Amino acid sequence: MSARPQDWALGDADAMRGLGWLRWAPALLVALAVACGAAACFLYTLNHDVAYLLYAAGRVLRGATLYVDVPEINPPLIVWLKLPLAWLALHTGWPDALVLRLAVLAAGMLAVAWSAHLLRAQLAGGFWWSWTAVGVFVALLLPGYEFGQREHLALLCGLPYLAEAALRCNRQPASRSTQVAAAVLATIGFALKPHFFAVPLLVEVYAAWRLRRLSMGCVAAVALLAAYLAAIWLFAPHYLDMVRLLATGYWGFSKGWGAFLTVPYFYATALLVLLASLARPRAGELPAVLRLAIAGFTLAAIVQQKGWSYHWIGALSLAWLLFGLAAASATAHRSVRGMPLTPVIVAGVMALLSLFALFTARVEGRKINPHPDTLGPVIRELGGGPVIIFSSFQVSFPLVTEAGIGSSSRFPTMTIVQAMERGGNREAVAWIRRAFAQDYYRAPPRLLIQETGPDGRPVIDFVSYFNRDVPELQQYRLVRRTPRFMVLAAPAAGAR
Repeated sequence: MSARPQDWALGDADAMRGLGWLRWAPALLVALAVACGAAACFLYTLNHDVAYLLYAAGRVLRGATLYVDVPEINPPLIVWLKLPLAWLALHTGWPDALVLRLAVLAAGMLAVAWSAHLLRAQLAGGFWWSWTAVGVFVALLLPGYEFGQREHLALLCGLPYLAEAALRCNRQPASRSTQVAAAVLATIGFALKPHFFAVPLLVEVYAAWRLRRLSMGCVAAVALLAAYLAAIWLFAPHYLDMVRLLATGYWGFSKGWGAFLTVPYFYATALLVLLASLARPRAGELPAVLRLAIAGFTLAAIVQQKGWSYHWIGALSLAWLLFGLAAASATAHRSVRGMPLTPVIVAGVMALLSLFALFTARVEGRKINPHPDTLGPVIRELGGGPVIIFSSFQVSFPLVTEAGIGSSSRFPTMTIVQAMERGGNREAVAWIRRAFAQDYYRAPPRLLIQETGPDGRPVIDFVSYFNRDVPELQQYRLVRRTPRFMVLAAPAAGAR
């Protein structure tokens, strides 16, 4: 007996009810990615740069003078932004690293949510879900150990601005208040490093060419930058003095203009952009704005001449977003009984990548910076700090910020000596020697930690180097060796 037409209709309705999970699956997958990001950021060892700048903010909060008692050549905004976090940690008793992670995590979710909200009316469903799912991944999980670095913060601050710029270029502008708010947030992020302004410069030139006018956001950004420069002059008067003193050493560690060719992130960025260009995603002006922003972050990474992976976080993250739009375009025709599959496909892939990042977070973080786990117990076993670590930035932080350790030196790394000696900067070398002696006599360290080579000898004999300024260093005696370090204790500490 043949089926009746009404039976066919009932069968289709049953099938659609069976596929109802496709409607809510993308949201659940994105929520899973958010949960992975929220967990992973607490598993990674806190990045050494991030830890130092948070430590610097805490010292300033306690009365130290930035660019005098706290040596730094970066503009002061990053320290100023961390002052509220240091204050909150001080007055709640929460660990400052916990406060920072929570703040960056909240900023990441806000950036993705705001940018997705702005693009909701412009992007079709598949493209919108792609932006949201990939946005969660790049904002919360892609940085990994670099979570909270200035490149990461610049990306987060810039996402709503890039969404707003795409709307403007597509002649669907957001309200003026939204334009100004997005521009202000982006300006704060891009001002963390002057190189980052290559991003809004390229985007605004393109927008001005398309629209034949500047936005209110440009006016707000210029006003905010003028206020920032005035604030530096008023509240950080020693900044330029510190830059003049130490800049030659900083640039002495530059690897040249071709350094980016050694960075895998550069090739990953180029590959994602190439693949996205082949697909030609149909998402209005958003792909063009993203390509320009990628170019801006690429210029910012190259001009620093360091060859460090984290300089590519902004470019790589936006390349992932561009690739996500391309993937949405390539799968736009995929559907089941009229139900589009793109949201599930893209969100599912991002959820899997997020799970992988979560499961590898603890191991990867400790592989990149094992020193808190290897040296921390040794220092505590020997009675705790304060210490002076004669090694690199990555060894010192976040190790010295842990309870019971601390540092007797204002310098985040003693390789600053090597940099200044290599650059022949006698004025800086003399200042470092004086400052080191002042720090030593103000708070004599219990332990000295000296990095050693394969032969067990110091990579650089800092004890001998500073002996002229602090003769007491010769009284420290070897009490422990590890595969990479020798630990020397002060006579009184050694007696205990």
